[in-house]
Amino acid sequence: MLTYGFAYGCAGGELHGKDLQLIMSVGGQPKYYSGFRSYATIHELLRPFERTANQSGMNYQIPIWMHHADAASVDIIRAHGAKWIEMIDDPLRSDPQAYLNSEPDETLELAS
Repeated sequence: MLTYGFAYGCAGGELHGKDLQLIMSVGGQPKYYSGFRSYATIHELLRPFERTANQSGMNYQIPIWMHHADAASVDIIRAHGAKWIEMIDDPLRSDPQAYLNSEPDETLELAS
């Protein structure tokens, strides 16, 4: 999909203007993604995705994730999944300015 002539280049641009939002689970505790010592932040780890989105003219949305997914119960994982689906289906997402300026639900650990 990220090929010359489709995503970028003189005949490319099929992804231009499309939104890209990464939604993921992270196995470790938040302290392991602090950016201190040898740890990197999640935003640093996702920088290649952000650059790819920018290079192809996509709108890179704020990523969201769940820490401690490796130790979470099935019920907690399902709750996060249901909340993420609700966020994805939110009609405000079609208006990025309104969406980004709305207050996030503090029950999830969203990207900061």
